[in-house]
Formats: sequence, C-alpha cells, structure tokens
Amino acid sequence: MVLSNADYISGLRRSTKFYYQYQSIKDEYNNFSQNTPYQIHPKAITASKPINTKQIAELVKNLQKSEQTSSKLTEVASKIKEIEKKIKEFKKPLDNDLAELIDQFVETKKKSLKNDENKQLRKEVGELKQQLKKLIGEKVDEIIRCCEDSIKLEQKNETRTIANSN
Repeated sequence: MVLSNADYISGLRRSTKFYYQYQSIKDEYNNFSQNTPYQIHPKAITASKPINTKQIAELVKNLQKSEQTSSKLTEVASKIKEIEKKIKEFKKPLDNDLAELIDQFVETKKKSLKNDENKQLRKEVGELKQQLKKLIGEKVDEIIRCCEDSIKLEQKNETRTIANSN
C-alpha cells in the first residue's frame, strides 16, 4: 500500500495537538452559530460609521498647542523664580530697612511698567531709585533689569494664559 503525499500530510495533521484543539473549537463554533437565533439578513449590508478625521486632527493639534503652551508657561514661571532668587540674593547682605526699600522699589517698578501712563508711579520709582543709588550704588541698575525682565515674563505668561483659554 502506497500513501499519496496528501494522505501523508493529512495523517500528520491529525496526529498533532493543534489539530484536536482546532476540531474541538470548530465543532463548538458550528454548534453555536447554528443554534443562535440572531442572524443578519443575507442581503443586508453592514458598514461602520465613518471617522471624522478632520475633527481628530484638530483635537490633536489643540492638544499639541496646549502642551506647548503649558511647557512655555512652566519655562516662564521658572525664569521668574530665577529672577526673584537674584533679587533675594541682592538683599541677603543688606539690613532690613534697605531690603524693604528694594522690595518697595521692585513692586513700584512693576506697577509702573504695567501702567506706563501713570506719572505718579514713575515719579515714585525715580525717587526710590535715587535713594537706592545713594545706598547701594550701581547694583540698582541690575535690580531694575531684573524687575523689567520679570514684568516682561509675567506679561508673556498672562498673554499665553489668555490665548490658551480662548
């Protein structure tokens, strides 16, 4: 008796563990599909709802913008903290009265930078600046630079926050 190639392969398949698992599942599936009352009409056409890719692309773009804005806001906040540290370092070796004068100058300078047209604030800044120059000299210029940088960063931060909320 000579076995054909197809019979030989068929015999190998039947002797594997996989073949028995396949047969078991096949029988269960056939039994389930024949005994299930729910059936789709043979002429029915099924389709899935189309995906709105434009909406998805816009959502992804908005998410990326908010992540960029968030990271920029964090960066700006850390720069502001660095500037505040610098000002704090200026005040360390000074006595309390001088440190308070610097704080008053910083706050007044910030207000005047935010409100350019207020002559009273500009006058007050000028007076405080003169007092500080007499007491600590040229370091006042560096404190002024720190104030201006801090205000610019805070304004950027506010602008980004407003733009992000719209």
